[in-house]
Amino acid sequence: SRSSIASTKMVQVRRWEGPLPAQKQKMWMALAFVYVQVCGRAVVVPSPVVPAQRSSTLKPFLLQHRVKPVMKESSQSVERRHLFGSALVGCLALGMASGGMKDASVARKDQVQRSLVQQMKGMGDYEDLIAGRKQLLFQEALSGAPAQVVEVGIGTGVNLKYLKEAGVKSVVAVEPNEHFTALAAEAAQKAGLQLQVQAGNMEELPFKTASVDVLVATLVLCSVEDMEASIKEVHRVLKPGGCYIFTEHVEAESYPLKALQNLFSPAQELLAANCHLNREPQAMIRAVFGPSNVKADIWNVLGDEHEFAPHFLLSPTYSGFAVKR
Repeated sequence: SRSSIASTKMVQVRRWEGPLPAQKQKMWMALAFVYVQVCGRAVVVPSPVVPAQRSSTLKPFLLQHRVKPVMKESSQSVERRHLFGSALVGCLALGMASGGMKDASVARKDQVQRSLVQQMKGMGDYEDLIAGRKQLLFQEALSGAPAQVVEVGIGTGVNLKYLKEAGVKSVVAVEPNEHFTALAAEAAQKAGLQLQVQAGNMEELPFKTASVDVLVATLVLCSVEDMEASIKEVHRVLKPGGCYIFTEHVEAESYPLKALQNLFSPAQELLAANCHLNREPQAMIRAVFGPSNVKADIWNVLGDEHEFAPHFLLSPTYSGFAVKR
C-alpha cells in the first residue's frame, strides 16, 4: 500500500540522517586510505647501500644517489586515472564517515594504536626507499659514540641499525604507543643494542635539561599534538653541542599533490594516530635551533617523475640534523 511505502521511505531517510555505524565508518575510511596508498602499485628500485664512511655533506648523496622508481604502468593516463579515482573515493569516504569520529573513546584509541603498529610493519618498502639517505644522515650527524642517546617514537625500531653502525651501544626510547615495545626490543636484540623503553611523548620528555647527547625522532612531528612545544622540548633536553636527528614527511610545495594531502589528511589523522599529511616543521626547527645550526634538505622520496606511486602522499621529505648552541 501507499502508506507502507511511505513509511518505508521515512525509515530509510531517518537511517541516513545521522552518522554511520562505527563499523561502516571504519570500512569507508579504510577503503579510502588503502586505495590512495596502494593504487598504481609500482616496482621501485631499492635505495643504494651507502659505504660506511663519513661524508662531509648530505648534498653529494642527493645528487649522486637519487631514487627513481620504475613503474609497471608509466603512462600519464594511468597515473591520472588513479589520481582522480583516489580523490573520488576519498571524498565519498570523508562525507559518509562524518559524524563525530574525533570523539574517540579509550577503546577506540587503543584500537587505532594497534592498527598503527600493523601499518608501520607494512612500511618496509617505504623504509627501503629512504634507507640510503638515512644511513648517510646518521653517519653525518653522529661523531664518536655519544653517551646518552634518546629516540622519541621508536616504533618498530627501524633506526637502531643506523645507530649501531655509528658506534652507539645503548638507547633510551620514549614511545607513547605501548604496542610497539615488543617490536622495538626485538629490533634492538637484532642490532646488538641495549634498549630501555619508557612511556611518554615529545611534548613532555622525561629528562633533565641539558642531559641528552643525541635525540632521534623520525616521522614523529606529523602526529604530535603541539609541534612547536615538541621542538622546544627537544632543544631543552639536549646538551650544548647536542644533536637532533630528524626525517619528516611534509606538505608538498606544488599542486595537485598539495591539494591531495590536504584532502586526505583528515582520514590519515583518524586512521594513523593523528598523523598529518600537510605539516611544515621546517621553519619551526630553524627558529628554535637557529638557521645556521640546522643542516637539512627537502627532497622527494619517489623523485619527480612518478609522484603518484605508492606512498606518494609521504614523498616530500625534510631530513637532516640540528645542533644546540
